Amino acid sequence: MKRLTGLIILALAGCGALAASSLGQGSSTVGLAFIKDSRATTTVWVAAANGTGARKLGVGEGALLSPNGQLVASAGFGAHPGLLVYKVGGGTLAGVPPLTKDTVMPLAWSPDSTYLAVELYDTELGSGPGNAGVDVIDIVTGQVTAMAAGVVEGASFAPTGSDRVVFGLTQSQTYSKPANLYTLPADGSAPATQITHDGHSIDPVWGARGIVFVRTRNRGKDEAPAYHLELLNGTTVTAIASPKPSALVDGLYPVAIASDGTHLVAEYAGEDTSQAYAVNLATNRFKQLGATQDSAQGWGISKDGTRVLISHGGFENPSKYSTIATVPFGGGTPTTLVKGGDFPSWNQ
Repeated sequence: MKRLTGLIILALAGCGALAASSLGQGSSTVGLAFIKDSRATTTVWVAAANGTGARKLGVGEGALLSPNGQLVASAGFGAHPGLLVYKVGGGTLAGVPPLTKDTVMPLAWSPDSTYLAVELYDTELGSGPGNAGVDVIDIVTGQVTAMAAGVVEGASFAPTGSDRVVFGLTQSQTYSKPANLYTLPADGSAPATQITHDGHSIDPVWGARGIVFVRTRNRGKDEAPAYHLELLNGTTVTAIASPKPSALVDGLYPVAIASDGTHLVAEYAGEDTSQAYAVNLATNRFKQLGATQDSAQGWGISKDGTRVLISHGGFENPSKYSTIATVPFGGGTPTTLVKGGDFPSWNQ
């Protein structure tokens, strides 16, 4: 979930013209996507936002629901390699570029469900970037319209106004090499623009107040860096309060942000550690969500910022032990959505 090695941006040309009949019945009721795994395979599921009416779409690793609730992107494997884009009513979207030679993982949809950011893993050995990079591909023609070489460290689309994507980029897969943030128009109308120059900027999430990202601090030659949250608004950078990471913990990285740009869900990550946190950017306060022993992981936040999408019980365990739930942003009792599912996404 953290060490990204490349990115492709797929333009879903003509997506807005997809009629309900082409997507299948019941597409308007979908508000949640998730995965279930077994010894043999991992499958993609969808359900209503409250978890009811769950149904299987097909095989896949990861389940990223589009904001319009019509498509679910997943990484294929085994007999179904490459990128899979499911229609919520059944079947897959035609015109997906033939990426079967690469291992891909969907990362983020644009707010209008027109573009999809996808991680492209490096397929070469070594500490350098290999063949990793940022590509922009028209999903109908398969044409690459823009690219930037390097190892990608997180990606997020602008919340409104444009189809720009921000991403962290480095030229090495080692911990200590410089990484900075870049923006790129998804239509390829301009090259990537570097927006940080400190060499320690990764994992951006773009919200109404600006871009929340991780500022890394090196701790030693063989140690992972420590993470500290910061907010970039234009050229102004503001530190965000977060728990101090211990020796074996990286710290907080941003996961998702509400429409107001104030309510942020972040993940406290490290060795044998993954714990959801709520961060209020207006008050500069943070709060752990869920019990530590149950490892509540954060996956999303409602548009109004009142509820956080979590899973608990499944960290480092098969999905049959995991429960998908929501919890109030300020903390409290979880509301169960699905038992036996994990890696959820929603469009609430």
